[in-house]
Amino acid sequence: MQFLQAAKSASPLHAPVLQQDVSLYAVILLAALNPAAAIVAYLMGRHSDNNTKLAISAFAGAIAGIAALWLAARLHVPFAVSNARAASGIFVLSFICCFFWAWIGRRSVAPARP
Repeated sequence: MQFLQAAKSASPLHAPVLQQDVSLYAVILLAALNPAAAIVAYLMGRHSDNNTKLAISAFAGAIAGIAALWLAARLHVPFAVSNARAASGIFVLSFICCFFWAWIGRRSVAPARP
């Protein structure tokens, strides 16, 4: 099957390359078990003193997780290359998981003594 391009000369275009779907389990694993996201959210959660800062910690952790996924995809890590196409879904789910990691970080700090 050939596709024609609308131009002065009708040159054939190549058929589009179809890529396989990204598994939902892979998205969940990359979001929940990303060590960069968990470490950033946990460490920032240790310094949060209210719930708003927990959300900021979760957002920073999710950004760190996506940055680590991007770096792994650029370095051609096999699992990351094919699953990096679902970065937006991984980011949203990572934000939710990082909120949990930040909450654990906040709860792990001993209360201040008077």
